[in-house]
Amino acid sequence: MGAKKTVGGYHIYGENMWHLAVLVTIVEALIGALWRATDSRPRLRTAFRVACALAAVVALYGIVRYTVLGRTPSGEHHFALAVYSPGESVREMFMNALLYVPLGLAIAPLAGAWVVLVGLALSVGIEAWQYVAGTGLAQATDVVCNVLGCAVGLLPYADWPAIAIRLRR
Repeated sequence: MGAKKTVGGYHIYGENMWHLAVLVTIVEALIGALWRATDSRPRLRTAFRVACALAAVVALYGIVRYTVLGRTPSGEHHFALAVYSPGESVREMFMNALLYVPLGLAIAPLAGAWVVLVGLALSVGIEAWQYVAGTGLAQATDVVCNVLGCAVGLLPYADWPAIAIRLRR
């Protein structure tokens, strides 16, 4: 069914997803605090955005590294809406979302909610590449999970007090 999702023999889905989820949550909280701390300081806000642009380059490299580079074409071209693998389907979807969270975190201060469209375009492009090149199983669930990961990257930048006020009405 296509190439295994490995980079240099390292299976990315073999990671413990719970410690990764905790790490992402902590990083998101810290980034949210930094974002709010720079609110009234234009120079710091600019520096934060420059750092985010650099982080976006690193995030893009990580995504391309794990999804395109290092994969050997198999000559087989497969597309699936979803693939069920007992015990691994949820884990794989979680890891796909987690792979795109850093991109969402990095691009959100630069593009706002457009980060979701950036994630969608990148994910569709990568899945299309995997199908055309025969380097992996192109899955619709990968696209959905990747876009969700980008959207999770928006969370630290949300104006939570304003959202709470709107919800109370």
